[in-house]
Amino acid sequence: MIVAIPEDFGEIEAIADTNMVSHVMSSSARDREIAARYRGDLESRITGITFQSQAEILVGLETQRWDAARLEQVLAGYRVVPWLPEMNEFYVAIQVEAARRGRDDGARRRKAADVWNAAAALLFGV
Repeated sequence: MIVAIPEDFGEIEAIADTNMVSHVMSSSARDREIAARYRGDLESRITGITFQSQAEILVGLETQRWDAARLEQVLAGYRVVPWLPEMNEFYVAIQVEAARRGRDDGARRRKAADVWNAAAALLFGV
């Protein structure tokens, strides 16, 4: 597989999923405790979120009445990974491997966002 990350994109050292960002955003003590477990790792790295996670977070902004200014502040710490054609190869490989291992039923239930996050992580080698 030939991987060509656009030169102007920059480096990514970690991929955060929607839940991670939600825990950081939350004001609940439980979520803050969960966020504290990985906050240091994410803050010390150039961390990306996929286009899919960004969309889910924006839905949360609308449906959960998150504070827009707080959301903007939190999202400023992440680099948004756009859909890149090379991600498709990883996405397909993950789904096909799951089916090959007899997890086809699980592949249908698997959240697309989780597979896109994994594809982005593989693309960037993190």
